[in-house]
Amino acid sequence: MTTTARTAQLPTRFDLKQGGELLTNHAGLTLVGLALNKFGRVRQTLDAAFPKRSGLSVGEIALAYTGLLCTGKSDYDAIENHRHDGFFADAMGITRLPAASTLRMQLDARAEELAHHTDALPIVLLKNAKAKITPLACGLVPLDIDAFLMNNEKTQKEGLGRTYAGVFGFVPIAVYLGQEGWCIGLELREGTHHSALETEYTLERVLPRAVALTEDGILIRWDAGFHAARLAHQVEAESQNRQTKGGQPIHYLVKGNPRGTDIQALYTQCLDSGAIACQPRDGKRYWVWETDQESRYKDNTLRHRRIHCLVERTQDQEGQALLVPKIEYDFWDTTLPATHTLGKVIELYHDHGTHEQFHSEFKADL
Repeated sequence: MTTTARTAQLPTRFDLKQGGELLTNHAGLTLVGLALNKFGRVRQTLDAAFPKRSGLSVGEIALAYTGLLCTGKSDYDAIENHRHDGFFADAMGITRLPAASTLRMQLDARAEELAHHTDALPIVLLKNAKAKITPLACGLVPLDIDAFLMNNEKTQKEGLGRTYAGVFGFVPIAVYLGQEGWCIGLELREGTHHSALETEYTLERVLPRAVALTEDGILIRWDAGFHAARLAHQVEAESQNRQTKGGQPIHYLVKGNPRGTDIQALYTQCLDSGAIACQPRDGKRYWVWETDQESRYKDNTLRHRRIHCLVERTQDQEGQALLVPKIEYDFWDTTLPATHTLGKVIELYHDHGTHEQFHSEFKADL
């Protein structure tokens, strides 16, 4: 391998000016490199953990690959396009770039060891940069957890499988903190992986990161794929442990899976009870009510609220009358206190959908 040694001096100040000349399409890497080195301390941490006597350090290898990811490239061979690009190395604060074969060999050989360190580095970066973590209007910081689809059809990658959407690909699980959507967990999963499968291990990894970044109360929000007693009890145990140490509680809000529910019986019950229905428009009305529930897992019992919503539609969105009313039913389980009204709980869950924009950034780039 032949490389040209460079002495990289990471800039600490940037003067941004508008001009007509064409510079580079990756100018933003200068800010990436500054954040990773000044706030994330990537190279200092990894070089101390994996000392080397010669060649590129592990920290430089990690920074080079991170730079590739930030340009939307995940394959090792893409590094060759930047081997003689002095800007790329200088922006990332490294002396020189590795060959594709070196990058592949080093990362493959140290992947498992590196994960223990790299998983914690984003938290170090956010804390040192004093990143703003905005809570919801209710005062709780959202922690949105979801699995999403990455379509990799027409490839033969390891772990490829038929996903819940019927296409071949992967179903990574992502965790976002705050209204800004700081990603504090992103784990690749095989295409056949169910959302709730082994998610308890994901919680073990990400909850300490969230607690380290905010002292406010936390609201975990996730969809029906995570509606499992063991996950609810795990969150409650972590919440009790945090409160024992003088911290704020960790609540959860999960959409339930109504499979097996006699929806017609619920509809008849609503009609017979004489309960007042809300009617937002002609042809649509709905009932919302609450029940107390108990969830048992092993030898533990957890009491929580269940918010029900049953919708009757006698017209479609175009105003066409339906011969038979269309009945829809949803419910949500939560440990939020009674100060959060039924409508507010449902609104908080609907706001959970805004995290889809964070997924799209990963899917569009990678």
